[in-house]
Amino acid sequence: MKVVRMFLDILMFILMLILMGPHITDNFIHEILGVTTFILFIIHLTLNVRYYKNIFKGKYNFMRISMLVIDIALFIAMLGMMISSVIISSDVFAFLNIPTSSFGRNYIWYQLPGALF
Repeated sequence: MKVVRMFLDILMFILMLILMGPHITDNFIHEILGVTTFILFIIHLTLNVRYYKNIFKGKYNFMRISMLVIDIALFIAMLGMMISSVIISSDVFAFLNIPTSSFGRNYIWYQLPGALF
């Protein structure tokens, strides 16, 4: 199981690097890779459900608090990216007929640095 989680983490990391350069891929491929990353993110959360069950157990030292804050920030950033990606999608989620505004695009560009750090 540890090997599966490690492979999943590496695959998500590589996909995130590719997704940071949308000019490298065609828009359709960029959106497909984004949906794939979202699915892998859900699988990652499912595989690590034991971590979430133990959040309120044990002592909290500086390192544990720091990791929890980082995890929460990453979760919020990923959730924000997924929502705004659906809003600005022009290929994969075009069937939803969501009126595209500059909000989704601007949101991604303004919160992207926060997701990286």
